[in-house]
Amino acid sequence: MFVRTDPRDNVRRVVTAQGAQDLDDERAKRDGTWEFVKAKRDREAATRENLAAKFNMSPESVSPTDVQWSILNEDAVEAMKHANWLDYLFVRWDMANELWDRGSFDRAASYMVWACYFRMNDPNNMHPQGVDMTSVNRPFATKAEFDRVSGELRSIRAAFLKLGVSVDEGLVKYGDEAERESQRLPLAWSEARNLMRSWLNDPIS
Repeated sequence: MFVRTDPRDNVRRVVTAQGAQDLDDERAKRDGTWEFVKAKRDREAATRENLAAKFNMSPESVSPTDVQWSILNEDAVEAMKHANWLDYLFVRWDMANELWDRGSFDRAASYMVWACYFRMNDPNNMHPQGVDMTSVNRPFATKAEFDRVSGELRSIRAAFLKLGVSVDEGLVKYGDEAERESQRLPLAWSEARNLMRSWLNDPIS
């Protein structure tokens, strides 16, 4: 059972899963987000059908996490295809959060470190299709500059704490994704790792 506020009379009600969805739909229609909500739901349904057909199973057997991961993969491929590197960063960060929510903490930490490293190279969506990632903007020079646009450092510190590793241990253990990317980015991973180490060890950050 779920508790929802009915947007028609602002009364809190205990409802079934279907009732909760109906009230959420009504709220979306009233606040102007229904088209977005419907498009998202339609995409999830289509993805579930595709996965079911691919793996010869019923749509009901496809888990919501598998649907979400498939959508994220599609978004990552689409961003890369059009050289939308900032969009690509955001999708990969969503992947890190998805992995964390699943309990795949080690893999999530690798994605987080990668995202921080990629962000340090200041990617954007303004390059023509097919441009190499070495054409991204100049790397961030200082932590203060980086902090204005990024929350990755706080998330990485919290992840390392959860995983019981020090900053040095974490950057070595979970830097595999970043190291593989390093040949295509202007800021060397060794330099970025040293910057991240000093920033993550900063007690006021």
